[in-house]
Amino acid sequence: MIFFNIILIVIGFALLIKGAEFLIDGDSSLVSFSVASSLLRMPP
Repeated sequence: MIFFNIILIVIGFALLIKGAEFLIDGDSSLVSFSVASSLLRMPP
């Protein structure tokens, strides 16, 4: 039973790290997209 709990904890940490990486990647792409679109809207 303890071994099963350790496996669940390891899987949980792996999912947490992957989720954080996914959020950071999505956030950075969203920020770069909004900056690019605001630059396109600016008059020369």
